[in-house]
Amino acid sequence: MLCSYRDGNGIQVEPSLSGTFAAGGSESVTLTPQRCPGLEKGMWVALKVKVVGGKANLAAKNFKYDPEGPIQGYQISGTTLKNKLEWTGIDWSNFAQTIRLQPAVLERPQTIAGLVAALEGAASAKKKVRLGSSGHSWSNGVVPGTGPYTPDTYTPTATKVDAWLIDPSDLSPFGATRDPYLKAHYLEVGGTYYVAIPPGTRQGWLAYDAANSKKMGKDDDLVWYDPEEAGEQSNPHPPLAVSSMGPAPQITLGGFVANGCHGTGWEAPTVSDLVMAMEVLTVNEQGKVVPKAYAASQELADALESAGVFQSKIIAVSEDDMAALRVSLGALGVITKLVLQLEPLFKVGLLNQYAPVTRFFPDDKDPRELARLIEGCDYLEIFWFPFTDQLWIKRYKRQADGTPLRNVTKADDGVALMSQMASHAGSVTKVFLANEPSSTPTYMQFSWNAAKELLSMTPLASTDANEDLGPDEPVVDVPDAYLYQQKYFSDFLDTSWTVEISDEGGEPDLRKVMDAWSQARTLIEGMQGEGKFPVNLNIHMRFNKCSQATLSPANWGNATSHTCWIEFLSFTPIKSLLGSNAAIDVYREYHNQIVEQWAAHGGLMHWGKLFQAWAGAYADARQKLSRRPGLARFLAMRKANDPTGIFYNDFTDQVLGD
Repeated sequence: MLCSYRDGNGIQVEPSLSGTFAAGGSESVTLTPQRCPGLEKGMWVALKVKVVGGKANLAAKNFKYDPEGPIQGYQISGTTLKNKLEWTGIDWSNFAQTIRLQPAVLERPQTIAGLVAALEGAASAKKKVRLGSSGHSWSNGVVPGTGPYTPDTYTPTATKVDAWLIDPSDLSPFGATRDPYLKAHYLEVGGTYYVAIPPGTRQGWLAYDAANSKKMGKDDDLVWYDPEEAGEQSNPHPPLAVSSMGPAPQITLGGFVANGCHGTGWEAPTVSDLVMAMEVLTVNEQGKVVPKAYAASQELADALESAGVFQSKIIAVSEDDMAALRVSLGALGVITKLVLQLEPLFKVGLLNQYAPVTRFFPDDKDPRELARLIEGCDYLEIFWFPFTDQLWIKRYKRQADGTPLRNVTKADDGVALMSQMASHAGSVTKVFLANEPSSTPTYMQFSWNAAKELLSMTPLASTDANEDLGPDEPVVDVPDAYLYQQKYFSDFLDTSWTVEISDEGGEPDLRKVMDAWSQARTLIEGMQGEGKFPVNLNIHMRFNKCSQATLSPANWGNATSHTCWIEFLSFTPIKSLLGSNAAIDVYREYHNQIVEQWAAHGGLMHWGKLFQAWAGAYADARQKLSRRPGLARFLAMRKANDPTGIFYNDFTDQVLGD
């Protein structure tokens, strides 16, 4: 057996692995740090097995090392003189483990040339292909192939899919020394800054690198930003920031953008709407890969061409095309470069507070106090732990230029505590509450009181955030506010929906938001009366401007509306999602009832969340998208960029048509 991988310093390692096969026998490959120095979880390993006693043949596969993951196996059949060596497979699962499959081929290219080769290989083999990176999703959208993905049980061997899966995680600025195209490029155009980044760029890397941060970004398994390497990974630039961002630094931005993900900020767009130019790889009718580049303005296109940012010689300038590309669901080609609009780095005052539920969600559904809360800050997140009578209200308020940093350690300590909670909560809670569901209210009350204490929450006094920003509250660079979930909870399910907030004479119309909140809480409390406890983490709300992307769930067809993203999260024995037990059946019951109620408000489910769990999700989305003026343009681009249907899968077929 021959094994090779790159260690944490990028050095090629080729340890000696011995293994003896007998005809009809098998050999399981066990990799350990003792046998493989420098080998860490998440590294990709190239493993080769050669038969020398008889027919000469060679089997080789790449896989991501996980000490707790499936064993990579090889088996010989036949006789010594005439034998066959077969690789018995490798599984791929998404972050949430709602998807566990075995693709025909799993590729993890190290360069853009490697990505092109992988796409041409799939085209030559006449196989469908999809991309999946950090896997921070619950949706079937990542599953390659046009056949429906319907696993019945969780078994050691995952569902086989006769299609290719490509993981672009290594197509990030960390790979700039092996492929210059992967280096991030900052540029100023007409007084506005932009950054061009490859699809495997992690959210935390962008936040810290744009800000010229001196902090190391890492968790137990992954270094996502190293300031000592920043000079090799991007060109010099002033301190900059993204206007909106999600809380998890590990997420890769190609999938984040393609699924229409959002962050928060009342006057901030979704992250997808910040994309002003893009390059994608398409596959023509002859199976050849053709790069295509697009930009929202001629001025930006000229600057990108002058800087040599794209491989394409021609950059199509069209805001309509960009509206289609910003949320593409992977249907318009493989993203190789995203160009995001930035702004000068700014500071925010950070508040973690609590308030009575009834103050902002009274029984009479009067929305005026909630409106004051939303408009009294720049960034707002609201959390409710079911079976408690208080809300966690997280607010950020932009500070004037020149405001000094303050109490940064307090903010950093809060992030560290959140990471510790995330490390332990899911694995323990899912088992305990699955076996003792009646303990859910007590557990939620304990968890809420612990969170208040650990995060040093203060009571919310004023809806004007500036009035509550006392001298003890932190003022931090905005990345340190955005990225509060540096280690994510595990073993939970997440369903998110959009609710329109229209503009009524300059005032936000929050009636649909109040209804959606009331429906979520009422159903939880009603099921409690039946001895059922479907939600044991939180109900969560965030707010953005209306999106202009054609397929965005936050697109309301105008420029004045805003969006509430409301979601419910619950620790659940996720492996049971592929089968059935009491815990998952209760979750399904709540899920199906609440999303049907939310669907009536006119919004869409988040593409990357647990989309497929509601039987009506595809028909609901397809019917609502059919009324959007930009859909015809999107479908025309799909036909032009994917004439052979190589990027089609069951998810996009059901949402867009085949």
